[in-house]
Amino acid sequence: MNKLVMGIAGALLLLGAQAHALRIAYVDIAKVFDRYEGTQKAKEELKGKAESEKGKLEKDQDKLKKKLDDLQAKKKALTEENYAKQEKAVMKEIQDLQGRIQSVQGDLVGQEKQLTGQILEEIREVVKKVADKEKYDYVLELNALLYGGTEITATVIRELNEKK
Repeated sequence: MNKLVMGIAGALLLLGAQAHALRIAYVDIAKVFDRYEGTQKAKEELKGKAESEKGKLEKDQDKLKKKLDDLQAKKKALTEENYAKQEKAVMKEIQDLQGRIQSVQGDLVGQEKQLTGQILEEIREVVKKVADKEKYDYVLELNALLYGGTEITATVIRELNEKK
């Protein structure tokens, strides 16, 4: 019985000592994401692609609008059947353009998700590196922590920006 009590008491002391020895840090991931130079570069790259695609699509849209306006201007000179045939062809082109617009939007969203995933992975790697270097047992996201810990957000941002 004495050995059992001593064993339990020893285990409790050991657990208590370990709980006090834990080093906990936290990171504001949103702040890191926003202040990381790689994020800004990715946003600019994606914005450039979006503007380029938008320009191309707007040119095509303007051409189709002109084509439809020209067709409507010639409506009285064409037979009903010929007008309907040409109008149907223009409407098909408009539908194709709308499909291309949706496809481009989907591609841009997919690229944004991929870039975001890559950036978050880079952030995780640097958080792990900082935690190992500064000997933290746990690193939590700011929103997951109610009290305590040491903020390492600035260190993570600095390490990320120096990495590139």
